[in-house]
Parts: sequence; structure tokens; C-alpha cells
Amino acid sequence: GFYAGPPAVTLTAASDATIRFTRDGTPPTEDSPVYTESITFTETGVLRAIAFQPERLPSPVVTRTFFIDEAVTVPVVSLVTDPANFFSDTSGIYVEGTNGIPGRCRNDPVIWNQDWEHPVHVAFYEPDGTLGFEQGMGVQIFGGCSRIYPQKSLALYARGRYGASKVEYRVFPDLDIDVFADLVLRSSAQAWWRTMFRDAAIQTMAEGDLDKQAYRPAIVFLNGDYWGIHNLREKLNEDYVAAHYGIDDDDVELLDAGKGDPRDDSPHYAALLDYLAANAITQPQHYTYVQTQMEVEAYLDYVIAEIYSANADWPGNNLKLWRPDESDGRWR
Repeated sequence: GFYAGPPAVTLTAASDATIRFTRDGTPPTEDSPVYTESITFTETGVLRAIAFQPERLPSPVVTRTFFIDEAVTVPVVSLVTDPANFFSDTSGIYVEGTNGIPGRCRNDPVIWNQDWEHPVHVAFYEPDGTLGFEQGMGVQIFGGCSRIYPQKSLALYARGRYGASKVEYRVFPDLDIDVFADLVLRSSAQAWWRTMFRDAAIQTMAEGDLDKQAYRPAIVFLNGDYWGIHNLREKLNEDYVAAHYGIDDDDVELLDAGKGDPRDDSPHYAALLDYLAANAITQPQHYTYVQTQMEVEAYLDYVIAEIYSANADWPGNNLKLWRPDESDGRWR
């Protein structure tokens, strides 16, 4: 939590247990320092501890972040993980490294292009310092060519192997949704070195029948180090559709039109495009049929928003569409 001045932190366990701890984000082991007296934090930092007791399994790793004299007015996200998960030359997802692949605006191989996932402890705090949620999650680098910038976007995944399989907290107060499977900490991509909130601002201003990702600005700390402003966003996937439309995520057909030809993945979508190619929708009967296959009004609002916002990275990229996977499901 948040403290004015340095707190003295004490750890307790069973009388015959040995507590070992770390302060750099690495999970403690039997080789880590032994806790013997209170630990003082003179600046923001993290603490991870584990208890060993004879003839018993080790305790779970307990992770805490201590914010010292941090004046904040927006939510704060603390990420705590083994530094190697981000910065190892062979497995760190945040670095160029020596074990990467080319792509996403880089011809030479870099690790940040790998779709690797590492464990991370996530703690979310409201602007007043109240703890919203904390749990183990998975973390991946998120986005396309924005990965080349020093500050990268991160995707956070709630999975059973890390603890809870959902984030059960109303992260976005304006949404009537209090369960999330995943979240995004977005660096603002190509606006990272400009406004740092352009995409979020456009979506916040957009009106009409549109699917929009909720947004809150957030300050991120990584292993106790200030890691800058990020845009906390919903992740646009089957779980998003399920939460907003009350459809089971297994009953959602979602296509990423920026990656390959979506017709290859959906006979329904291929049939619609074939119909459009063969029939002029200026004729009423054909336009009426198309309206049974896609949400036309939502599509018009979407195109208006993209044109108004001067999105130069569209429609060749950043285009997804979905439909309920049922006989009369229409594309959005």
C-alpha cells in the first residue's frame, strides 16, 4: 500500500518456520536471505517472502508492494516478476535479446516479437490508494509495430495456473462488468511519443452503435520501479463480446481481418463477400439481404468514427469483426 515515510515491515510464520525473502522481484528460494528483523522501505519497492517448515511443503510466495511518498491521482498497477522474465538476454520479453524472431517492423530477430508468456503478480490500486485486486497472472508483450518503442504494451491474462482464472473486480466504473479474463496495459502505440492517449480519447468521444474498449489512465510500477503512464484497456476478444453481449465466449465467431484473409477462417464470411461481389446492393432486394448478414448501422457508425479520427493504420490493420455463431448471427 501507500505510506508517507518509511514503514517497518514485519513478517510472521509458524514458530519453527524459516522465512526467506527477496526485494528485486525474484521468487524467494531456500537460498534467499533469511528474515530476522523488520525491513524498512525508504523508497518505493517490493517484497516477496516464503516460509519453509520442517516436513511440510513451502508456503505460497507472498508478494507486496510498498509505495513511499508517491503522490498519484490515477490508478496504479504494480507488476512484480522475476526480472529475467522481462530482461534476460535469452528469455526476457522486453528486450532484443539473442533468441528472437523478425517481424512487426523489425527485420532482425528480437525477443519482444515472441508470443511468450511469463508469470507476474499484479496489484491494482484506485487513486485513493485502495487495493482493488491482486493476483497472479500471465504477461505478454502486446501490439504490433509499437513493440519497437522503449515503452511497450502488455497483455495480462488471468489463468488457473497462476491462481484465479478471472479478475473479479469492476476495473472500469462506467462499465456494468465486474469479471475480466484479461486486461491490456497499452503504451498508446504510435501515440506513445505524442499524446499517450489518442486512441483512448477517440474511443471515449465516439458515439453511436459502436463496440468500444473501456479506458482508464494508469501508472505502472515494475518491481517497484516507476514504469510510466499506460492506458488500462479491455482486451478485444471473445471474452469482450461475452461480457458486453451476454453470449458465451464459445459461441462467438471472431475474425482478425488484419492477419491474413479472414475468408479462410469463416465460410459464413466468405459467402457474404461472394454475395457482395456478385450483386449490386444499390438494388433493394440485395441491400435487404445484406442487412440480414451484418449490422449495417453499426458498420456505418464505425466507418464514420475511423474517418473522423484520421486513423492512418486502418483498414489494412487493426480490424476485427465478430458475430454470434448461430444461423441468424450478423457481423459487427
